[in-house]
Amino acid sequence: MANANEASITLPADLVESVLALAKEQRCATSELVREALRRYEAFGRLTDAIAAGEDRSEALDDLLMDYSVRMVHETRAERRTDTRQKAAAGERKAS
Repeated sequence: MANANEASITLPADLVESVLALAKEQRCATSELVREALRRYEAFGRLTDAIAAGEDRSEALDDLLMDYSVRMVHETRAERRTDTRQKAAAGERKAS
């Protein structure tokens, strides 16, 4: 592997056994298994951050939608009141 650096890590014995068994099962080198696990861990962290950011945006969007919905209800009710008043006034003019 080009530009590879070595790193020494300390793991509990049971985890070392699990890593060795999994590497054997996956038919890959222990180093490759650990590299892949670290890549996935890093990607999972980015995904978790993106989901959290999305939840923040989702809450903001919910607030905007609620404000918009409330405003639309008020506007619709105001239009209906105006329509009702106009119809009533028109009815009074016909009756006169």
